Amino acid sequence: MKKVVIRADSGRHIGSGHIMRCLTIAKLLKKLGAEVTFCCRNHIGHQSDVLRAFPLVMLPEPEEYTQEHGDYPHSHWLGCTEEKDAEQTIRELTQAGIKPDWVIVDHFSLGAIWEQKLTSETHAHALVIDGLRDRPHECQLLIDPTLNKRSATPGEGQVLFGPWHIPLREEFTEINPKRRTELNKVFVCFGGVDKDDITGQVCDVLTQPSFRNKLEKVDVVVGSSYPHIERLSALCQQYSGYLNLEVQSTRISKLMADADLAIGAGGGISWERCAAALPALCWTIADNQTVPNEQLASLNAIIHLGKVSENLTHELESKMALLFAQPEMLSAMSASAKKVMLGWDKKNTWMTQILN
Repeated sequence: MKKVVIRADSGRHIGSGHIMRCLTIAKLLKKLGAEVTFCCRNHIGHQSDVLRAFPLVMLPEPEEYTQEHGDYPHSHWLGCTEEKDAEQTIRELTQAGIKPDWVIVDHFSLGAIWEQKLTSETHAHALVIDGLRDRPHECQLLIDPTLNKRSATPGEGQVLFGPWHIPLREEFTEINPKRRTELNKVFVCFGGVDKDDITGQVCDVLTQPSFRNKLEKVDVVVGSSYPHIERLSALCQQYSGYLNLEVQSTRISKLMADADLAIGAGGGISWERCAAALPALCWTIADNQTVPNEQLASLNAIIHLGKVSENLTHELESKMALLFAQPEMLSAMSASAKKVMLGWDKKNTWMTQILN
């Protein structure tokens, strides 16, 4: 049985996207016969609860860390130096008696230094998931889950391009994408954490009488680490039957299939929306979302509203008015979104490759 260790983090400053996509990968690898262990740092807001089906090795709480010249753009996410993280990871895995065959790294703070140290001391192979490509790597396989095909650089090994190489949650294999023709139901999700509460801002707008008179319902999804749950719960209770809240939902695909429009951010959920042929109004809430959002907008799969600003209310009201007036835009976006992820469930052959 092949042993796989996944090094990824979540937290209020990181979000939950890396952990959630790695959880999907872990479930599929387990089905294929692998023994999968997660290795995560104990950041504030870490979503360890979603990993309960797998062994979890926890690294110490983050230290005070100041970004230094020469660091990666996201080094400050880690909570210590890259070298120290590698040392702690090796120590914890050794103490747990885990000798991995493969280490999967999904972390914008880790690069070639970490990968070289891990592979040299554990003799494992390294698989890196990286859509930014803003730092050197030393790995056997790299997955770039964006639409931006770039040349491989020394140390990256075999490179697979495209979001279809990252499996979607199993529930999406059952989805039957439909083309949207009118705007009645809305799906709102800004990721699992959303520390700035863009979810709440959007819901404040959608509960205005002008929207309640036109929309049938709004489904709202947040994660278990969402820090503004009391306020949002009260708002949803006030508009019960219209504004429906789900925390750490296990039926995202059903909610997407039922919706006519998504309102949210970029990240891994973008590809799930495309698999569901769901048009979206989309903001960029993290730098790594900029390029994928621009690419999806150029394909007419989303309307990209840029970075969140104080004009959010006006932007949302004007775009919603446009879609109410021109529902054919929904139909066109729906068809374009569907094309992006067509056949995604048949393109994850790398999993069997690393287990052979």
